[in-house]
Amino acid sequence: MVTEKCLLAILAQGSRNSRRWFSVDDLTALEAAADRLAGEIEQAIAGGGGDLAGLDAVARRLRRSVVRPLGNARTALGAAAPAREEPPPGGVDDLEALVGDRLWDLAQRATRLRLDPGMPIDVQEATAALQELASRAAPAGGDGAAAGRRAQLAALQASLPAQIVPLPDGPLLATNVERLVDWLGQPLPACPQLALCRCGGSAIKPLCDGSHAENGFSDARDPKRVPDHLDRYEGQGITVTDNRGTCAHSGFCTDRLPIAFRVDREPFVAAAGARMDELLRAVRACPSGALGAALQGLVDAREDLADQVREAAIDVSKDGPYRVTGSIPLSEAGGDPVPRNQGASLEHYSLCRCGHSLNKPFCSGMHWYVDFKDPAPDAEPTLFAWAGGLPALTRMTRLFYGRYVPEDPPLAPLFAEMAPDHPERVAAWLAEVFGGPHLFTEKHGGYPRMLGQHLGKGITEAQRARWASTLARCAEEAGLPADPEFRSAFTAYIEWGSRLALENSAPGAAPPPHLPVPHWDWGCAGPPGSRIPASAPPAEQAAAVALPPPGAAVSFEDHLRPLFRDRDRQAMRFAFDLGSYPDVAANAVQILERVRSGSMPCDAAWPAERVEVLERWVATGMREDASSPSVAGDATPPAAAPPAAAAGAEPGVEAIQGRLGSAVSLRSSTPVEEPSIVIEHREPLIYMLCSAAELEHALMCEYLFAAFSLKRAVDEGLTEDQLRAVERWRSVILMVAKQEMLHLAINCNLVTALGASPHLSRPNLPQPARHYPSGVRLTLLPFGEQALRHFLFLERPEGMDIDDAEGLDAVDSAVPVMSEDEIAPHLQEFRSASFSGRRRRRPAASSSAGRSSVRSPAATTPCVPSTPSSSRARDRAATGGTPTSAASSESSRSTSRCSRRPPASR
Repeated sequence: MVTEKCLLAILAQGSRNSRRWFSVDDLTALEAAADRLAGEIEQAIAGGGGDLAGLDAVARRLRRSVVRPLGNARTALGAAAPAREEPPPGGVDDLEALVGDRLWDLAQRATRLRLDPGMPIDVQEATAALQELASRAAPAGGDGAAAGRRAQLAALQASLPAQIVPLPDGPLLATNVERLVDWLGQPLPACPQLALCRCGGSAIKPLCDGSHAENGFSDARDPKRVPDHLDRYEGQGITVTDNRGTCAHSGFCTDRLPIAFRVDREPFVAAAGARMDELLRAVRACPSGALGAALQGLVDAREDLADQVREAAIDVSKDGPYRVTGSIPLSEAGGDPVPRNQGASLEHYSLCRCGHSLNKPFCSGMHWYVDFKDPAPDAEPTLFAWAGGLPALTRMTRLFYGRYVPEDPPLAPLFAEMAPDHPERVAAWLAEVFGGPHLFTEKHGGYPRMLGQHLGKGITEAQRARWASTLARCAEEAGLPADPEFRSAFTAYIEWGSRLALENSAPGAAPPPHLPVPHWDWGCAGPPGSRIPASAPPAEQAAAVALPPPGAAVSFEDHLRPLFRDRDRQAMRFAFDLGSYPDVAANAVQILERVRSGSMPCDAAWPAERVEVLERWVATGMREDASSPSVAGDATPPAAAPPAAAAGAEPGVEAIQGRLGSAVSLRSSTPVEEPSIVIEHREPLIYMLCSAAELEHALMCEYLFAAFSLKRAVDEGLTEDQLRAVERWRSVILMVAKQEMLHLAINCNLVTALGASPHLSRPNLPQPARHYPSGVRLTLLPFGEQALRHFLFLERPEGMDIDDAEGLDAVDSAVPVMSEDEIAPHLQEFRSASFSGRRRRRPAASSSAGRSSVRSPAATTPCVPSTPSSSRARDRAATGGTPTSAASSESSRSTSRCSRRPPASR
């Protein structure tokens, strides 16, 4: 052993002597160059030249993660600080084009300097930052150019061994670790030299941004940590070892094999309660290396069973530690191995990422208690991401195939010959289906392989139903999200996929073999966060936002954008984006009217002081920010252009004949193609249904008023024949009114099914001039030709552009609360838009009203004078027969929303 150590020392010394040694001057020059580049960027930003917002972060990173550690390294070598070079007074022309090249040059110089074994370890931190900045600043070429730079840097330091070194009170320095994956199992772009955050404060997790130098991070171990003690538990031919001082409390063992690993009793491990293969799989799945296993009599041969031959990789778990596999050495700054507890694995281990571990650098599970969270993703999450990624899906399939299938009479024969890695393959299939990496296609054969698993199996309906119900149970036990949006999409795929497998397994089935793997998304329910929680108190629905003082200038970026919450943007994105200045400025008048009336946002009216801020913003020229000029001219947006006429009539219009056809041809323009409204998410659907409920309610009042205006007896000046005709007209109109009541009831049922309250409010009649667009004009008319023309106009089918009755044209100067881009131009589209946006149909109310009116021989005669009873009906409708208070209106619009982040990986 002594001879071997001496030989290794001689070889190492010879290698060092043959390697070029860099001088301290090289280190000082690198520090000066990085400092100069940061200064030039800062000077350009201070001068306000061009859009340099992206370079501001580069300058901060250079100061915190490059200049600072290089200065520490220089100080450790006893060298003097370099003379600070001031940037040229006039700045640098085309700085943005030069920054990428300068960073690339600095990264190469730092990488060569990092090769010198005599350089302090701080150089590695600076090298990691420069390599990452240079790869991100790669020229046009996208990922290919960045990957090319990373490959060149990897070639420069290829002679260095792969290792992880915790920098004292600093980041984890990972050298030549080729694979860095996120919690979803997807590779992250990794430079050959990495600085991984372990203080928990970095804004660019998992990478370090230098925050540890400012937040007082310490990597000292807590003296009150769980003591180092190795316990042994004897099983059937196998001994399981466990060290609670090493455990990161991920819960993989207790989830996978709760019979043997018990959280509610002692001893923790009941090795005699499970088979040897089950215990071995659970031990190998332990990410911290706290569990070990050996055949009885070979306790010291731990690596024979617990450790595996795996690719060297660092897995960045969700809201949790770094999980290292592949026997990557963990060394101290001086080169010695980091001390470990008894029985700890050298092949796999977990390193703290939250900064609060009691057993640094290893994870002790404190991230659970400090509520450590990764930044929320900007994009809408996939089902794969929301489920918890590949670890969560694998946890579910292992529970299913390992715990339930062997003991289930219907399912056990079906999977009696399954391969040992079958749970992992099914998890990879589900990951690809739900929007994750294409693991099944790349590693397991894609759709043809899955199809081959089912052909000729002869699956029964009982087996299919048991498979679906048991998998849903395992999803619950594995901790997959329980929100209704995810469970709806998850259950939909499980039902669809299992029924397809049933069909493909039937005798003689010949499904097409070369189809792609299906892809599943959120469906009609939309992703979580698209609805408002019913249990959320008002204080949680409206975060406190600082309002500008009276008389101060109001700008969109500083004052107005913070007032619009994410849920408000989600609710109104079918019409405009409340986070976009151009959209809000173009629709400012409509938004202001709706905010004043309390109809937006739809879950609670704005307080008066917020409305006043919006009013001031519109009145003072709608500035985008404090430095931008006000918008000149009238703030009222231009009227939308009328829809272009279609080349031909809509199908069905040309078939209308008789007197109704004559009326249509005489009083309508060319049928038009109207823009469809396709609603994809729950909250906009509730909003449109509430608007449609108001229209159904108001139309019912119009029909009732027309029916009440008809005379009822011969003593009012009618003959017997006239009275019978009037009774027929009244019965038809009342039938249509009943149908409107039915429509309103159906609407209320739909809103209730969506988790909101029925909307029974409506505007007073006659309607306010600006409550609806010009295409929706509601008024109380006595029965007659004008009323019939008005009813035909409101009930016309899609694509038929019938003019309203004479005298009912909208006021030209009226500005609608709902613009014509966000609300259907007439009533019929409210009914169809909520379902397809393109369906062409005419409801029974429309057709029955039309036929009954034109069939009557006196349909075009002057109207019968109204009676006092009809006047009383008009007065009651005008004063609001149903509650119209703002409080009742807003409470009826309240909806429910669930806001839940994906569960943390344990």
